[in-house]
Amino acid sequence: MEQELVGSDLDAAVHRALGYAELEVHPIDGSLGFYAREDFIPVLPYSTDIAAAWNLVEEMREKGWRFEIVCFENGENRARFWLKEKDGRIVLAGESPNCLSAPEAICCAALNAIAAAKEE
Repeated sequence: MEQELVGSDLDAAVHRALGYAELEVHPIDGSLGFYAREDFIPVLPYSTDIAAAWNLVEEMREKGWRFEIVCFENGENRARFWLKEKDGRIVLAGESPNCLSAPEAICCAALNAIAAAKEE
């Protein structure tokens, strides 16, 4: 994944990649979200909120992905998800490009990992 998606577009891409409900545009404020019964639920701000991004990390870990993130002194962040075989070989990995925030790096890495798993 190229780092072209940012903000709500990146949040929506993560939401879709996780297989959640179909997204709709709120008729009044134009935000993206989905309906649960009659309530409109906005998409989590994965790319800007570290708590939402960490929920993504936890969900990926529940599916067997391992995770690491590096925050550099210059303010850039890189994240990576990977799967290992029992013999220790890494079989799938998804990395982020250098990102300006940890949540954004987590999102990019998760999208790349999910895309790699679909190609497998």
